[in-house]
Amino acid sequence: MNTQLLNILELPDFTRLTSYVLTDSNLETQSKQVVKGVKEIFSADACIIRILKKDKLFVLASNGVKAENLLPILPSNKGLAQKMLSNDKPVKVFDVDADPITIKMINRNKNEFKFVSFAGAPLIADGKRFGVIGIYITKSKREFTNIELEKLKIVANLVAIRLENVRLYSALNQSAKKMKQEVKIRQEAENKLRVALQEAENSAKIKSEFFAQISHEIRTPVNTLLNFTGLIKEEYEQKVNNGMEENFDIISRAGKRLIRTIDLILDMTDLQAGTYDYYPQQINLKALLAETVDEFFFPAKKKNITLSAAYADADYSMSLDEYTVKQIL
Repeated sequence: MNTQLLNILELPDFTRLTSYVLTDSNLETQSKQVVKGVKEIFSADACIIRILKKDKLFVLASNGVKAENLLPILPSNKGLAQKMLSNDKPVKVFDVDADPITIKMINRNKNEFKFVSFAGAPLIADGKRFGVIGIYITKSKREFTNIELEKLKIVANLVAIRLENVRLYSALNQSAKKMKQEVKIRQEAENKLRVALQEAENSAKIKSEFFAQISHEIRTPVNTLLNFTGLIKEEYEQKVNNGMEENFDIISRAGKRLIRTIDLILDMTDLQAGTYDYYPQQINLKALLAETVDEFFFPAKKKNITLSAAYADADYSMSLDEYTVKQIL
């Protein structure tokens, strides 16, 4: 840091000037404080800060100039603004009526703000251009010193940093809002999914209870019919002819088939609902297989099917659910 810059930083008015920029107030209030403080410290008649949006310069804050005399929008690619933004350096004009840039650009409209001398600096932070700051003399010509230009440049950089912070905060705030909205949407989706899952579980439970009830209502009379059919068959076993005996067998097979169908429906319902009861216990697999073969031996024989099983000498005892294994066999 050179001696000249050190001298600037040690100036009391510079400390007062930077305090306007580093305050924690909102941007609008802060900008008004800055232009007012800059005007007073530089003994200027007016101060204006313009911010850059695309290729236009819009007024952010002003002091010492009436609103009706201030052009709200200026092009950034013409006049003093172009010179500051293209070179990234402060600019000063001793006499605007003699300067080749300003003589064609200003004091042409009747109500336009009139000034005779000017000093300005671009607002730059992290290599980004945010706008310009200008101080204006309206009464008599004034030659701005290099020290004043350096002070103005430093203040411009601080203002630019402040604007960059506002931009970053705004972007962060937007991201936070977007993230909050996405979280809300996901929570709503999860809630809907949870409700749908609960409804599905309730529906499955109702369906299981319905099938269980219907199966019970069907199985009970069917078992009653089979039992009474068996009693009637035993009572008239010696009296009936072969045709009647075959009819009894048909009734018995149809009843058992109906009960087996009911059992399968209940099993599938329980499996779908995740409520299928599994009771493992030590089962002699050889004995269970022999029992199943004996049960279906005569129905198979009537269909001319030879049903047989070969067993190992040893008995195999395993932890199984007897009902499930028997259904599979």
